[in-house]
Amino acid sequence: MTRPRSEVVAGERAGIAPHILKPLLRDEQLYQTARSLTAFASTPAEQPLAQQAQHLADEVMDASFTIAMVEAAQNAPASADHADEVRVAHAKAAVATDQAWIERLKAHAVPRQVLARLPAAMDVAQAQLGLDQARLHDAKTDLVRNGGGGLERIQQLQQEHEAIHAGDHAAGVAAASPGGRGLVGAVEGIVGFAEQADAIEDAEAAARYAVRQIVAEHNAALAALTAAEHARAGGRSSAAELRDLTARQRQVSRFDLQADAASELADTYHQWEPLVVAQERQASHRALRDGLALLLIAAVLLALLRGWERIMAQPHLDHKRSRTMLHLVQVTTEVSAGLAGLMVLFGKPPGLLTLVGIFGAGLALAFQDPILSFAGWFALMGRHGIRLGDWVEINGVVGEVVEIRLLRTVLLETGNWITAGHPTGRRVSLPNNFALTGSYFNFSTSGQWMWDELALGVPAGVDARAAAQQVKQTLENELGPEIEQARKEWHPPHGAAAASIEPTVHLRPSGVGLELVVRYPTPARQRAAMRERLWNTIATALAEATAANAG
Repeated sequence: MTRPRSEVVAGERAGIAPHILKPLLRDEQLYQTARSLTAFASTPAEQPLAQQAQHLADEVMDASFTIAMVEAAQNAPASADHADEVRVAHAKAAVATDQAWIERLKAHAVPRQVLARLPAAMDVAQAQLGLDQARLHDAKTDLVRNGGGGLERIQQLQQEHEAIHAGDHAAGVAAASPGGRGLVGAVEGIVGFAEQADAIEDAEAAARYAVRQIVAEHNAALAALTAAEHARAGGRSSAAELRDLTARQRQVSRFDLQADAASELADTYHQWEPLVVAQERQASHRALRDGLALLLIAAVLLALLRGWERIMAQPHLDHKRSRTMLHLVQVTTEVSAGLAGLMVLFGKPPGLLTLVGIFGAGLALAFQDPILSFAGWFALMGRHGIRLGDWVEINGVVGEVVEIRLLRTVLLETGNWITAGHPTGRRVSLPNNFALTGSYFNFSTSGQWMWDELALGVPAGVDARAAAQQVKQTLENELGPEIEQARKEWHPPHGAAAASIEPTVHLRPSGVGLELVVRYPTPARQRAAMRERLWNTIATALAEATAANAG
């Protein structure tokens, strides 16, 4: 964290000389950088290097504080009779005395006469504490204004730094690797590791620049020490002069230690950067692998869809059943490919089974009808379900099945099944939950055969029994091939008695005489054409019966 220019000016106004403040800010920047980079250490190989970098940066900072305090003490301007320092010391002592007295009042550790007027004594003590704190603030302000207070400010900055360092040490290292699972996580990892490598490279450059500056400061201090020694050469030195030389020599040694720590910090960053670059390379390989996996899934999906179409298009398969099966396998294949693609993109989530359970329970409550419709789709795809082209009645709607979707069935509406049954032109979409919660009627039997009936009046003067026999004989001759085909395709359920599929002709009374009721099997799709065909055939038979009766 870099301090803004306003804070540098504030430091100068606080009595810290610029040549002392700038190294402090430089070394604080080194520590803040090491502290922020610790959050990037996500592997066991990186974490020791991150901790070592923060420890070395803290050593650089500690040495910087020590050097700054020594220089501030040596270069502190002397106030007249040290009046400002005396005022600050007296104000601090007064504040401490006030605080101690208040604690005694709270603990009732005071004479009895004071206890007798405890509330008033507490008010007086609090007021006195406020007054002495105001005096302390005024004394410190005067001290700063007169050029003092630099050492005190440096000590305050050191305490703040030690508090931050202690908090970091207690918190420990808890870092997460950039990026997540799957292709998306790999791409995020590439970007994150690249930024981390750049940050470590910049930190190394800053540390090496700090080494050069510290060496320059060391050389300046050493030159001053050498000059002082030459000035005293040949003469007897006093104890004060020797102590000054000792202090200067120790200051030079501190620069040496600080430069060594900063150099080790730069070397630590130099060791750390290749580890991050290797992780970036691994993320790139993972992204490439997942991208190829997505392409492979897409290619396999297209190949399977085309393969299913070719298999279901074989001429020996029933067209209607093959269309239904093709739809089923296409949906299954697409859903499977979609799930596989999502797993590649985002990876397998942790706690997948628990997540699926919770998500499924929520869906079951929020989407009951769609779930029932989806389950109904499986029932409709079963042995006793419906197929494309079936003639069915669902919830009072009669029509031909034209689509069977996962959630809805679409009918092409027709008239009543006993009537001609021509399409009305309306497409009716019905939710599939009727397969589980309701009932439906399928008028298309195995092989798409169904029973139909015709009713026509017997002309006056015609022998009704003879006419019925004539019509039946005509139907048997006309429908012979259809009846034989129906007999082969129309199988009764297992264990049930075989029902007769021969056409029947019955007589029944009507309002104007007798009428013939003809019942016969017909293919569902050819029902209207079969009706037209039989009307002509029966009319011819009745005309022949009328002519024979007249003759």
